[in-house]
Amino acid sequence: MQIFPLKDLPPQPDEADSHKEQDIANLKDVQRGLLLQERQQVEGEDESKVIVRAGELYKRYRTEEELPREANAFFELAGM
Repeated sequence: MQIFPLKDLPPQPDEADSHKEQDIANLKDVQRGLLLQERQQVEGEDESKVIVRAGELYKRYRTEEELPREANAFFELAGM
């Protein structure tokens, strides 16, 4: 006895067939728009009332050499 019987589903096409060059180009256009943008200062804006965007205060590390010693140790252990 099945408690939650499911209907038979028709086979789905491979995802590889659905990716087209135009889809990839559209994706790249969208991703280019997601780059970090500097906040524009509004004239007369009080600095104490500045709203910080999500993630704006996170430190960014571009290379392994920039990572703190503790982070290097963590990644070495995690990679084992």
